[in-house]
Amino acid sequence: MSLSSLVLAIVDMKLLLLRGYGKDKAANIVSERHSLSRRDRAILLKILHSPEEMSSYINKRASEDDINNVKLSIDGYNVLITIEAMLNEKPVVICDDRVLRDLTLAYGSYRPNEKTSRAIELLLSTIAKLRPSYTIIVYDAPVSHSGELAALTRRIMKEKGLTGVALTSRSPDKDSALLGDVVASSDVVVLKYAKRFIDIPSIIAREMRYNKVIDLSFLDEQLKHFTRSLYKVEEQLYKANIELLSQLRNV
Repeated sequence: MSLSSLVLAIVDMKLLLLRGYGKDKAANIVSERHSLSRRDRAILLKILHSPEEMSSYINKRASEDDINNVKLSIDGYNVLITIEAMLNEKPVVICDDRVLRDLTLAYGSYRPNEKTSRAIELLLSTIAKLRPSYTIIVYDAPVSHSGELAALTRRIMKEKGLTGVALTSRSPDKDSALLGDVVASSDVVVLKYAKRFIDIPSIIAREMRYNKVIDLSFLDEQLKHFTRSLYKVEEQLYKANIELLSQLRNV
């Protein structure tokens, strides 16, 4: 897909979401209109959100100061893969809900690599600065090498003097969301269950001064102005032509 088509697809889908379309319906319409691949469609679903999702995430978002002396849970693969994307100098996105996400789609095929230890080091160093009372890092048990990754994480946690545990789970979304007072994740399923969440990769990106960041955080407010104008046009059309429109319905 060309850059211009991608931009148009992003704008079209966001407008549909603001107009009340469900995410799947909006993605289907935009995919057909712009001949998107399955990957492109999945990326749109990952980076764009409905007004209801936006409102929920804003209310649940915790600040860095909020983590001091509380129990913090980490959605292990979700956070780790985003950090690795930055270490590999891949683009990441500040989405319309102001949460930083990578463009990786199939974390089930994840394998530890030469950047994994460094990514865990960065994650745990950031956690140490936030000073939670206890940290629980949850990896998805069905994903290969999760046990090894949890063991590596526990070893580095011990080296850094962090109080907590790294474990595997067969229900990582719920466990990540519910085991801590605050969860670190950008996964919409986890955020749905969570009481509060924090965006740790965005903290790391800021400290790294990472410059391969696509910023879509302006989209929601800018396009809301456009949709308000559309609603005004519809209202004027209705008021000015209510009688004719009524007759048209009966033709």
